[in-house]
Amino acid sequence: MTEILLGKQIGSGATANVYECGHGKVCKLYAPNTGSAEYEYLKMKEAYDLGIPVPQPYELIEIDNRRGIIMEHISGHSLMEILMNHLAFCFENQMSNHEIFISDVIQGQIKTVAATLADFHAHTCSLQETDKIALSNGCKYNTYLSKSEKAKVMDLIAKLPDGNSLIHGDPNPGNFIVQNGTIRVIDWNNCVNGNFMYNIAEYVLTMRYANVSIALPEPAFHFITEYQNDFSKVFLTEYTKLTNRDLSALEQWTLPILVSKLNGNNPPQKQEKILADVKILLSSL
Repeated sequence: MTEILLGKQIGSGATANVYECGHGKVCKLYAPNTGSAEYEYLKMKEAYDLGIPVPQPYELIEIDNRRGIIMEHISGHSLMEILMNHLAFCFENQMSNHEIFISDVIQGQIKTVAATLADFHAHTCSLQETDKIALSNGCKYNTYLSKSEKAKVMDLIAKLPDGNSLIHGDPNPGNFIVQNGTIRVIDWNNCVNGNFMYNIAEYVLTMRYANVSIALPEPAFHFITEYQNDFSKVFLTEYTKLTNRDLSALEQWTLPILVSKLNGNNPPQKQEKILADVKILLSSL
């Protein structure tokens, strides 16, 4: 195992920090006593071997009882950063929300995500963890639902269509990085083997809760709130055009994914909104 000298911290999340370690590489170092490093390393390697634009994973390491991954350093700006910079420019120039939404930057971003996911879903993979396993675990270990409510959700999960596509698991704009004019995708810890609709529903739900997911300046909050459903419509239209896939099963995935999201590290307002929506959907069963 290579001796690693950690440099500047350049990223952080709920379970891991990312450090520079020289020679065009970074180290994603997880919290102590978690198996996430091994999980993500194997998933990244599978994706990389398939030709998916992920950071190249080099090796697993351990530092002070913390497991980590040495991987290629992806430098650039995320689609989220580009979006927020574009919104700031548009607001400064007093553009209307409609003018902003139809701008090339916004439309291009949505279509880029659709095209990237379409490419992922054209690949089959052999990961042991499937979408149904991930969703079942999200339901099983949920602390917000009663036993009878969990049983209803588990029944829905069992009825979801199978698949063997490569599923990223967290297709939010912050995980799509523009590097030298091309898209690279990071954060593969939630990657699974499964039905393409899992990713499609994930993106739609990401947009549905976008206005309560991060702190936004007031003009950006109002823009996202007004157009979050339109983001999804453009995405679904573009994905259908590229793949000719049937997306009519979208609503089947909504409740199981929302239940799983309740286990995430959500801001309080987002958590409350998701829980309220989960209860409404459960009451309709």
